[in-house]
Amino acid sequence: MVYDDVHNLKDKKKVERMRENLVDAVLMAKKMAERLDYYYKTYADKTGNQGKKLVSLIDTNKKLKIRKARK
Repeated sequence: MVYDDVHNLKDKKKVERMRENLVDAVLMAKKMAERLDYYYKTYADKTGNQGKKLVSLIDTNKKLKIRKARK
């Protein structure tokens, strides 16, 4: 959602910088998820709710169509 909002900004330098920051944030989140998965598998951690209470995002299909049409 943030990526879509950034895409509509006018200042191209700011847009590029924010895109780079978003990519960095996604990479960090991916590494963190891999580390948590490692801990779960290595130590058989049974704490937490194992994603049972996750709520899906609203209008994801609509946003996906907008992104594909943009290219």
